[in-house]
Amino acid sequence: MMKKKLVKIIGSLIIAMGICSVVSIATINEPVSGVATETLSQQTATVLNSNIKEQYVVGETFVMPDTPMLADGKRSYPSKITLRAPNGKGYTQKEVVLEMAGVYTIEYKAKTVEGKLLKQTETFKCVSTLYNLDGKNIKAEYGAFSEYKDTEEGVKLELTPSSKFSLNKTIDLSTMDNSYEESVAFEPIISFYVAPHSLYTADAKEINIVLTDVYDSSNTVSIAVKKADDVDVTQTYQYQYTYLTAAAPGQIKLGLHSKSGAGEDIYTWTNGDGKTYIINEGNQFGTPSRFSMTGGMEGDGSYVGKELISIGWDNDEKRVYVQSESNGKITRSIITDLDEPTLYDDFFKGFTTGEVYLSMTASGYSSSSCRMVITQIAGVDQSFMQNNYFEDTVAPSLEIDLLGYQEPPKAIVGKTYPVFKASANDNYDKTLIVNTSVYKNYYKNTPANVSLVDGCFTPTEKGVYTIVYTVQDDAGNITQKTVDITAVDNISEVKISLAEKTDGGFVGTLIPVAPATLMDGSGEHKLIVRAYHNDKKGIS
Repeated sequence: MMKKKLVKIIGSLIIAMGICSVVSIATINEPVSGVATETLSQQTATVLNSNIKEQYVVGETFVMPDTPMLADGKRSYPSKITLRAPNGKGYTQKEVVLEMAGVYTIEYKAKTVEGKLLKQTETFKCVSTLYNLDGKNIKAEYGAFSEYKDTEEGVKLELTPSSKFSLNKTIDLSTMDNSYEESVAFEPIISFYVAPHSLYTADAKEINIVLTDVYDSSNTVSIAVKKADDVDVTQTYQYQYTYLTAAAPGQIKLGLHSKSGAGEDIYTWTNGDGKTYIINEGNQFGTPSRFSMTGGMEGDGSYVGKELISIGWDNDEKRVYVQSESNGKITRSIITDLDEPTLYDDFFKGFTTGEVYLSMTASGYSSSSCRMVITQIAGVDQSFMQNNYFEDTVAPSLEIDLLGYQEPPKAIVGKTYPVFKASANDNYDKTLIVNTSVYKNYYKNTPANVSLVDGCFTPTEKGVYTIVYTVQDDAGNITQKTVDITAVDNISEVKISLAEKTDGGFVGTLIPVAPATLMDGSGEHKLIVRAYHNDKKGIS
């Protein structure tokens, strides 16, 4: 077993922990039925025949080992086994369905013939499925539809009426700054192509994509990818183009259609490319994109799999974009600007942190299922798409409330000092606990722990005391921050130094107040100036 090395963390540090399936040996002095115990070393205490995998997936059934034996160097003993979930809940039954992602601990305990306690632990990690499928007959697996040759592989999805595809991994939109300029690289939220059951017949009239705020489920953006009504199949817009609209709650779904010249319902995007746009709202159209919902771009199906449609986002401007790729030809358009007051009365204020969940549904079915292949999802590795899982490697965010101080006030030896409060957020774990500790000589080789009582510590001598805040999510990712507090024997009272002052003035005229400088004391200072007349009534 590798010895753990104490690492001191200065300032703010985030650790993404990769937990392997390893055996860890606990130092034991635990009494059993009043019998004394002794510490057992790694060499004299081992787990036999556990056969635990390094990684499981949420929903998988964990089976307790058949013969979990412990040995003390002389003989082996049958042990009691407990499976401890990331939230601390324990299980002792033979089979356990793993319901949450994170690090699980297997606890082994046995008692020797001499009455001594043997105890060891083993850990494994459980990862989340990349996506969930809700509804009847909905299907998804990695691959492509065989009837269309030479097509790109991805998540082969078959949506059905009333079904939903939901991505469990969050997508961070905060860094996305897509543009309508095609010379700028495009970073898609999602890219896919359709593979209809029959050419020239769209499986569904509309595919709906919803982005949901991780921290506020009512804060969403909905994007519709739709086929125009079949009015005249000889018209290319019937099969060679798809129309897109988007909206946030309280907004009407619309799509901007670039058009030169004047006309009804024209919106000029003055802060962009200078083009004019028809506002398509309340009709079958929207922003046109050269992408066929029918797979019939060329009539023989040869373009299926070579036609991609991608949705993009500009987080600063709150704009939604579409990019289509048809046999190598790329076109890009803005769908809408969600915080543009000339388009909406209620404009979109953005997502809390930029982190969202993505879901997809379809409507207007003409086939038993709506078939598509998702080739790219923002921030998702292809191996995760192939195996339908992902690892949480993002540590929680940790904020310390310093009550507006730029530097914390000094502490006085012998007097209690309240610890600043802290809060944490995580995109998956919603039950975070921030642990707080205080140390003297934290940055030296021999840090000393200082007791916390009712959220306060009392310095016993002069020097620097360090408040350490630590939070860990279920996946084992750790965030740690520190705040240094200087303790002194005493703090002198605040003094006010006045510059040259005015001794008098005339009634009805302004009299300048002498500039004041605050000195000594500790922490933030607030100066209040009042003028008093003969009646002692103060004037601020």
